[in-house]
Amino acid sequence: LAPSLFSLHTSTIPIPNDPLNFTQLYADDIVVAQYGRNASKKLQTALENIEKWATDLNININPGKCAAMFVRKRTPPPTPVIQNQDIPYTNIIKYLGIIIDSRLNWSRHIKSLKQKSILLSRLTRAAGACPHIAPTIYKQIIRPTIEYGLPLLKNACQTSRALYTSAHTVPLKRLLGLPIRSPNTNLLKELALEAPLERVDYATDKFFQNCRTNPFDIPTLENILRDRHIRPGKRSPADG
Repeated sequence: LAPSLFSLHTSTIPIPNDPLNFTQLYADDIVVAQYGRNASKKLQTALENIEKWATDLNININPGKCAAMFVRKRTPPPTPVIQNQDIPYTNIIKYLGIIIDSRLNWSRHIKSLKQKSILLSRLTRAAGACPHIAPTIYKQIIRPTIEYGLPLLKNACQTSRALYTSAHTVPLKRLLGLPIRSPNTNLLKELALEAPLERVDYATDKFFQNCRTNPFDIPTLENILRDRHIRPGKRSPADG
């Protein structure tokens, strides 16, 4: 009951009527993103509105747990301020188990996934798991762990996508007792397993399909499905 009551209590969080703003609240974590012209000023205004809203609802904001990130700018914008304290810029933010880096190539997150998958394979081997049950362990334990937040990886760069594939094949080889540097060419086919990148594509398509067919009025979904806003001077022929 407590989580539901808290959600009702915080449901009035101020959200700017701006297509270039993204505000999301999950439990007691708030994310505010702003892009476009005058982004830093608009972001600061949004933070001030949230600060006032929190004060009115007797919600305490801890500036020490706040972090800011700017993406694809050579010169850092002015530091955001909340409760008269600067929010420091960082290159990495972890939100709901997802590691977001300032380059948005998901390499840090995928490296973390690979470390988890290798650790899980070592633990299962140490527990005496037999190679003949390796596919089952992979499908029921390792793969679900790696695939958390899977649709986000759709736009990962080519290097990160290759790293993601190895996050699947390396622990699988460990479970099977194969050399780590053995070729991956027929490994997944012989085990009747789907290619990791194919599952990324499928999960992404399914995610957006669920967003489009969702019957509820959820602002977050509207933000996800909104068309990209591109200034006329920045448009390319591919943007139409």
